[in-house]
Amino acid sequence: MKRYIEHLKTKEPHERRAHALRGAVLVTAALFFVWITTLSVRLAVMGQTNQPGSSDQLANVIGGEYAPNTLEVATTSDPF
Repeated sequence: MKRYIEHLKTKEPHERRAHALRGAVLVTAALFFVWITTLSVRLAVMGQTNQPGSSDQLANVIGGEYAPNTLEVATTSDPF
């Protein structure tokens, strides 16, 4: 890697920018590939629900304890 960097130092600035752009595109493409390949797994995990008495350990770890959806309202304004 050190030899490659030393080699790039001898190049013109426009060539170094081209190398940097290619490297950035390569890293971005690799991250996008990992993200897109794991998307189905992440969406499947998010779609699981934690039902009472469920024996699915993954859903229990992600969802915590089962509690029905509730709405709590807290206000700070004084109507008078």
